[in-house]
Amino acid sequence: MSSPVLSSKQRRQQYGRQLAFNAATHPWPLALGAVVAVASILSGVLFGVFVALLAYVGVAVTMFFDDAQGQKVLERMRAQRENASSVKALPESLQKHVVEARAQRDAVISALQDSADPMPQVQAEIRALTAEVDRVATAGAPAVRFYENRHGPITRASNRRQLDNGDILAQRVNDLIHVLTNAVEQIGVLGGEAVAATLQAHGEDQRQLARRVAGLRDDLQATRAGLDVAYRKES
Repeated sequence: MSSPVLSSKQRRQQYGRQLAFNAATHPWPLALGAVVAVASILSGVLFGVFVALLAYVGVAVTMFFDDAQGQKVLERMRAQRENASSVKALPESLQKHVVEARAQRDAVISALQDSADPMPQVQAEIRALTAEVDRVATAGAPAVRFYENRHGPITRASNRRQLDNGDILAQRVNDLIHVLTNAVEQIGVLGGEAVAATLQAHGEDQRQLARRVAGLRDDLQATRAGLDVAYRKES
């Protein structure tokens, strides 16, 4: 189904909402507000929490009207539209994983680029992991379509029945969905840890985070290989 064409007013409203979300969740206002709040609580000055809120709002408003941030939001919205169109050829059971992986990647990369330590190695690994999600989903699409044509749309119940019957292809499809789900979740989790590490004096080092992301890519590649073998046998 094609996406509805938005009017100029609707596009401006969508842009405004994206700007507000970007400003509210940007690491700088969050970090400043958190630091002021913690310092106030530790010093026993409860009024400082109100000051922390004002600091957060002030920086967030500044980010909202910042031209560079506005350009980033426009680029992200453009990428999201391109993402939506490029996954339409995939089965619905795979589309959501690719779209969510790209959204998580964009959010993490944007936050890291705006941080004191952009962690280029982690950024590169997250980009590579997202690209691997794309490749694995695309490569697995024929097997998933074949499976769904035979058994119907993939659901937990239908897949469980086939697994109980010892269906090898069902097992490999189940592995594919599981590893894609895990990869998408971990992009957000590891990205959050990376951003947190740039805001604190302690935290995991860039190489450790990058190795964990690389390990997820290895899992995706191994699962894809197993699915290919099972699909060739069945088809």
